[in-house]
Amino acid sequence: MDASTPSNLRRYRQRLWTDVHVDDVLDPGVETLDVERVVMSAAATLTYFGGHIDVEYAKSQGRKHIYLPTGAVVAFVDAHVCHWAGPEAFLVKRRVRMNDSVYAGDRLEVNGTVTKKWKDDSGRHLIEVATVMTTGGPRPCVTADSWITLPAA
Repeated sequence: MDASTPSNLRRYRQRLWTDVHVDDVLDPGVETLDVERVVMSAAATLTYFGGHIDVEYAKSQGRKHIYLPTGAVVAFVDAHVCHWAGPEAFLVKRRVRMNDSVYAGDRLEVNGTVTKKWKDDSGRHLIEVATVMTTGGPRPCVTADSWITLPAA
């Protein structure tokens, strides 16, 4: 990147396909989700379902607190992978499995590992990253696989 690259793109390191290897570990991400963050995530995704914005409604569902909407959970996965990969990376595909909700007050930990690296038939340089999100419970609340393209050099 040169001086003409917008400053918001220059702050992230760009990873190159040639420098990434299977079993590379992404930098971990940690985030504590307060009530305001969960409600703002619901508002940002226009998900005004009671369980995302109203504590009493969430508790009437048997939940311990309000919880993140699916779109916000997926955004955490995408951001974790794409910030690590760099501004020239492109998300091609993702598969997300939600095992449990992410609640206000949770300490969300996100970890990822490169699980595959290849070139497809059209010549794109791809990697697959497996992501695991936990909130301190005995099993991951979210697992995901993301395919992203990276510049070759």
